[in-house]
Amino acid sequence: MNRIDRLARAIADDDVASVSEQLLQLAELEITPETIERVFRAVTGSWILVQAAIFEAVEVLEHLLASKAFASKPKAEAALWRVCTRYYFCYYHDEEKAVYIARKLINHGVAVDARNGHGMTPLMLALRSAPKWSSSHSLVSLLIQSGANVNSVDLHGKQPIQYWMDAVNEHCGSMRLVQVSTQSLETCGILLVEAGAKTDVRRQWRGDSPLHVAVRFGMNRLVGILAPKTVKLDWRTMVATHH
Repeated sequence: MNRIDRLARAIADDDVASVSEQLLQLAELEITPETIERVFRAVTGSWILVQAAIFEAVEVLEHLLASKAFASKPKAEAALWRVCTRYYFCYYHDEEKAVYIARKLINHGVAVDARNGHGMTPLMLALRSAPKWSSSHSLVSLLIQSGANVNSVDLHGKQPIQYWMDAVNEHCGSMRLVQVSTQSLETCGILLVEAGAKTDVRRQWRGDSPLHVAVRFGMNRLVGILAPKTVKLDWRTMVATHH
């Protein structure tokens, strides 16, 4: 196992002492941080800081943020995007650690509305990934409390509440991801609306409104908040109400 492999293993194990040792040994060989990052990314597909976020290696991430050598603005932003993204539901995923890491990165100075290559913000990523979390509202709440723009628009013309509608439909419509808490998804919707998210937007392709989605899936708390904001109930909402 070469040094880069050992470094990657130490990050996955959240072994700060080993990470420090590996980086020190590489520095003693007069290998610059830039070269270490380039080789590490070629081997693992991620920057060192992002790798720490992927494995929720809290102690390693804190060490890297303190050292600053491997925590430039682009890398810290990428780490926040990654911690807000879940590609699949996994039992070993520690959501409290994920929220803690997101808070650390924001406190470190990462812009809460930093956009990725698709123009998506951390809030959009968190909402898109909500069906893979059992308590997605914790992360969404942190981002909103940190000043996330609930009406931002990405390069595809989608707003956070539209990602929320898609997430609700993915979970509640198919019920493939039974681990997810519908109540948590409803809380995400409430957080968005109470933070000022526009409620007159429509779900792309289907034309559903937030109220229609809430009614369709029995989110009564959210319906109570949205209904007074809706001047006219369209046929989709009325049909959903009677099913």
